[in-house]
Amino acid sequence: PEAPSTRAARYCAWGTVFVADLAGGRVVALDADTGKQKWSYHAGSRGAFSPTLHEGLCLFGSADGWVHGLHAATGKPVYRLLLAPRERLIGGQDKLESMWPVANDVFVAGGVAYASAGIAASIHGGIRVVAFRPQNGEVLWSKCLQGVPTKNDQETVPALFASNPAGSPVLMGETAFDPKTGA
Repeated sequence: PEAPSTRAARYCAWGTVFVADLAGGRVVALDADTGKQKWSYHAGSRGAFSPTLHEGLCLFGSADGWVHGLHAATGKPVYRLLLAPRERLIGGQDKLESMWPVANDVFVAGGVAYASAGIAASIHGGIRVVAFRPQNGEVLWSKCLQGVPTKNDQETVPALFASNPAGSPVLMGETAFDPKTGA
């Protein structure tokens, strides 16, 4: 089988190295000891971040606006969750991509997964932030960040998520969300 491109993001667990093949638009699982391919899953579009591994699942977003949940052991799809407000593909990076790509990793904290779709708060209807169950993709809440850049050109753009101890806000860059309601 074709080897993942050299532009790849990697993560290792359960004796497996999970590789986001950026150019190939796929995630590949390799045996950590032998380097042999266990499985490969083509997402339909590039993913820019390493997969998130959670309770036997491999979770990742792709530039076509979807989050994918796969069985980490087999690569079989468990679910696909459309984070973009709707499917609308445009040309980008020599491929078709969503007007609202998933441009960060899937973050899991307190049993809830978070991801966002969109380029910036000021274009294409903003950034959609979604909280969902990592086991099945059930949406718990979603919020849309819209606005215009401030005077000093500070634009709200997708950022990596972070969290403190349970009950504290989930952060996407400088924007804080209540983990239960999204407020």
